[in-house]
Amino acid sequence: MFRKMSGPASFALVLVITLFHAPSWATAGSPEFDGFLAAFNELASRVEAKTGERLYIDARDLGNGIVEIEVAKNWPKTRPISQVNEASKLYHLWRAAQPTGRPVMVRIVGRDGRPVLSVGDMAGKFEISFHR
Repeated sequence: MFRKMSGPASFALVLVITLFHAPSWATAGSPEFDGFLAAFNELASRVEAKTGERLYIDARDLGNGIVEIEVAKNWPKTRPISQVNEASKLYHLWRAAQPTGRPVMVRIVGRDGRPVLSVGDMAGKFEISFHR
């Protein structure tokens, strides 16, 4: 049974729901990117629930099939194989949101905006590149 709430109690309830709802760290862009957001936010929430740390800060649609994911300061502490695994998950989410045959790339960047890792098929084949 639910009863209608008003005043400060309803504001507190909305605040609690807002705080515990899966946060959206990505910004809107193309229709393809908008379709990517739900899966991205779900993955980010699962990673945070599992590790207790927020791994992803933001996602941006750069256009031309490229999405940029800003990672938290704890990303460099993650083992390289885990970094590739996370980037591959993001690539597959982005690939699934795109029209068939369109080349895509996920570019992982640090808090300073410098590229860390890229995963994509921009050159006609699947490639993973670390940027040091």
